[in-house]
Amino acid sequence: MDWIEKFLFDLKGLNEPISLVQMGMIESLLQRSPLDQGAKEQILNDMIDMNTHKAARLINKIKEDYVPSDPKDQWKKMCENGMFN
Repeated sequence: MDWIEKFLFDLKGLNEPISLVQMGMIESLLQRSPLDQGAKEQILNDMIDMNTHKAARLINKIKEDYVPSDPKDQWKKMCENGMFN
């Protein structure tokens, strides 16, 4: 790998391991996620090998699928997703 490629690779955060904050966010979001138990276990097992970039993408994906516990928030999310159109 050329020195400039290594520099750019490090700039993107692709070389940094997942942070403890990201681990905590993923674990807490997975509790209310509609994913099946096997997928949740696979994510938790693969979390150690993730980098910060991949973890951020996963957090965004889980947040999209997140099911709020408050019925009012559930209703608002269903309306935003176009369920009643």
